[in-house]
Formats: sequence, structure tokens, C-alpha cells
Amino acid sequence: MTAIVLSVLLIGGGVVGLLHAADVVSVSVPIFLAGALVFVGVALLVSAWTGGTGGLIAVGLVLTVVLAIATVVRTPLSGGWGERRWVPSSLAEVRHTYSHGGGDVVIDLSRVAFPTEGRSVRARLGVGHLKVVVPDRGRVAVDAHAGLGDLRLIGHHEDGIDVDDTVASGSADEGNLRLRLDVGAGEVEVVRGAA
Repeated sequence: MTAIVLSVLLIGGGVVGLLHAADVVSVSVPIFLAGALVFVGVALLVSAWTGGTGGLIAVGLVLTVVLAIATVVRTPLSGGWGERRWVPSSLAEVRHTYSHGGGDVVIDLSRVAFPTEGRSVRARLGVGHLKVVVPDRGRVAVDAHAGLGDLRLIGHHEDGIDVDDTVASGSADEGNLRLRLDVGAGEVEVVRGAA
């Protein structure tokens, strides 16, 4: 019975993936996983009379854990994988948005002089470690979110599931930087000075 259920789940996943890639349907990962979990539950009810529920219980537990993670991780896993480092040397080189799928990411803004009227930068990472190095001087306001993981923001630490934190430090007379950082699962770190 477990082999049949796994086969149906894999075939269903493949069909939904093809339809999604062809822009015929749009199904989010949590909705697909919830449907798969309902299917495994129905198969467990049927197998209660026919026997062989051990493997289905394991499949159900794995789907439950993956569904729980997919529910809190709302950052898309797009934009590449692996190590990535951005080191702009002037305000003109600073992007408004940085995005990466997964890995270790460093955005080193320590060499940039930010204007007193301010500049906003947004960075998103699906899975991994996002480190932002900000200038030694000036005001830095950080608004950060982690679906699952740690937030280490200029000496302030929070961790857990679906964590939000806001930190501000420094004087706007020497520049003003506003950061909006989001990681699906992993760590966000903001430090002053050299990387």
C-alpha cells in the first residue's frame, strides 16, 4: 500500500509541476503538500482495514514536517544557489533589491557613503546565511524577518519560527540607510564595519 501511495504522490507532483511550468495552473507548495497529506490520510484509513500502515505513517510524518516548514518559509527559492558576494563602492552601484535562492550571501555596503535623506535596500534569501555589512557611521534602520532561524542585527539577537525584529542605531547626520531583510530559513546578520 505504501508503494502505491508514494507512486500516486510522485505522479501527482510531476503532473502539477508540468501544469505549473506551462502556466495552466498555479499551485503553491503548502497547498500541494496539504493535498498530499490529505491523500495519505485517506490511504491510512483504507489501510486500517487492509493492513500495512507503518510506511504510510512515516510518509505522513515527513509530509507534516515539510508542510510546517513550507508554511512559515514565505521567501521564494529563486535567484541562484551557492555563495554570492556584492561589494558596491558607490551609491550608484547599490541595488534597491538583492535576491538569492540559497547559500551564503554577503552584501558589503561598508564602502558606500549614504545620503542624509536616506536610501532603502531590500534583500531576500530563500535558505542560508544573509550577512549585510553596513558603514561604521550613520543611521541604520533594519526591519528583518526569518521564517525559521536567527536574526542578529547590530548586536541584537532573536531566533525561532516566523521571527520579526526591528533595530535602529546611529545618527542620520552622517548618512541614513534603511534595510528590509527577509530569509525563509537560515540566518540574517547585520554588522558594522569591514566584512
